[in-house]
Amino acid sequence: MVAAPARAPDAVAPPPGNPRFPLVDSLRALGFLMVFTVHAAGQAGIFKDPAGVPWYGAFVTRLEVALPMFFAISAFLLYRPFVAGEVGSARRPRVRSFARARALRIVPAFWVALTLAAIYPGITGGWSEHWWGYYLFLQEYVPSWNVGSFQHTWHLSVEITFYALLPFLVVLGTRLARGQDRRGALRGQALVVAGLYALSVLTRVILTVAGYEAEVATVPMSPHEAFSIVLPGTLYTALPASFDWIALGMALAITSVWLEGASREPRWVRAIRDHPTRPWALAAVIWLALVWLGPEYPEPYRPASFFIAEVSYGVISVLLLAPAVFGHTAGGMVRSFLALRPLAWLGLVSYGFFLWHLPILVKIGDTGAFSVPGVPRTVEVWAMGFLLTLPCAAASYYLLERPLLRLKYRRREQARAPGREPATSGPPG
Repeated sequence: MVAAPARAPDAVAPPPGNPRFPLVDSLRALGFLMVFTVHAAGQAGIFKDPAGVPWYGAFVTRLEVALPMFFAISAFLLYRPFVAGEVGSARRPRVRSFARARALRIVPAFWVALTLAAIYPGITGGWSEHWWGYYLFLQEYVPSWNVGSFQHTWHLSVEITFYALLPFLVVLGTRLARGQDRRGALRGQALVVAGLYALSVLTRVILTVAGYEAEVATVPMSPHEAFSIVLPGTLYTALPASFDWIALGMALAITSVWLEGASREPRWVRAIRDHPTRPWALAAVIWLALVWLGPEYPEPYRPASFFIAEVSYGVISVLLLAPAVFGHTAGGMVRSFLALRPLAWLGLVSYGFFLWHLPILVKIGDTGAFSVPGVPRTVEVWAMGFLLTLPCAAASYYLLERPLLRLKYRRREQARAPGREPATSGPPG
C-alpha cells in the first residue's frame, strides 16, 4: 500500500469536495525532466554536430512524449470536477472560480518570469519587437514570434485556450446527454470527448498532407504555397490539433467518475490496480519501437511517421497515467517510485521549472561557460542547467505561486463543499 499523504496545502487544492491524486505530481515532474533533457541536449548542440548525431540522439528526441502527457494531466485534473458535478458526486465548480484559479495559477508567475528573464539572462528571439504578444499569450499564433529562449511557452497559449473552452464543452455534453440519470450524463460528456478526438486526428491528417505538399513544391513558390509551409507547423501545435491528447485526459476523467458509482470493478481496473508495472511496460515497448524505427533527428511535420508518432504518444501518456489514476493507493513498485518525496516536490515546483529552464539553458549553450574537460557537453549543460533552474523554480513557487494560489477558492465556497476528506493529493493542475 502507498502511504496516505499528509493534507496538502490550500495552495494546491482542487475544487472543494473533489478528490486529489498524489502520484500525478511525480508524473508531472518526470515529464519536465524529459523536456529539460531534450532542451539541454539541443543547447549542447548534439543535433548540429558535424560528426553526426550521437547514438543517444534518437532516445533524447523521443522524450518529447512528455508534451502529450502534460496535456492529458491538465485535462484530467481540470475536467474531472466538472464531470463529477454533472453526475452529482461533487459540487460543480463555478465558472468564475475556475477562471480565477486558472489565472492565479498561470499568469503571475509567467509575467514575473518574462520580466526578470528579460533583465537577465536576457530573452533571445527578437523579444523587444513583440514583448506584448508574450504577455497576452499570443506567441503561439505568429510563427515569427515563437522563437528564442521563451519559445517553449507556446504550450501556455494552447492551455489558456483550453481553459476558456472547457466550460462550454461541459455544457455541450449536458445538452447531448440522453436522460437525467448518471449514465446519461456521462454518455453526453463521452460523446463530446470522442468528437474532439476524431476532429483533432482529422486536423492532424490534413495538416500533415498540407505540410508535405508544401515541402515538395517547386520553386519559385506561389503565395499560397509559401503560406502553407508556415501554416501546418503553426497549427500543428495549436488547440485543434492538440485536442487528441487533451481528449485522452478528459476520457480518463470520465472513466474515473464512472468508476466511483460502478457496482462492480471492471477486470481491467483490477489489472491496473494489482499490476501497475504492466501499463508502464507496454508504454516502454511502444516508446522503444518509436526510437528504433524512427529517425535520429526530429522529423518535420510532413511525414506520415510523424503522425504515427503523435498518436502513439497519446497512447503512451494514457498508459503512464493509468496507475496514478486507477488504484493509486494499491501499492506496487511503480506507485512506490511515484510516491518518492523528492519527485513529488519537483512536481510541486514544476511550473517555475518549466518557465525558467530554457532561458537558462540557452544562456549556458550560447556562452559555452562551465565547460569541464573530459565531460560530454550534453552532461555539462544538463547538470549546470538543472542546478541553476531549480532555485528559480523553488523561489517562484514559495515566494509567488503559493501565496497567490491560496486565494483560488473563497471561504464560502469551501464551506458549501460536501463534507468529504480528499482521499488523495495532487498538483495544482
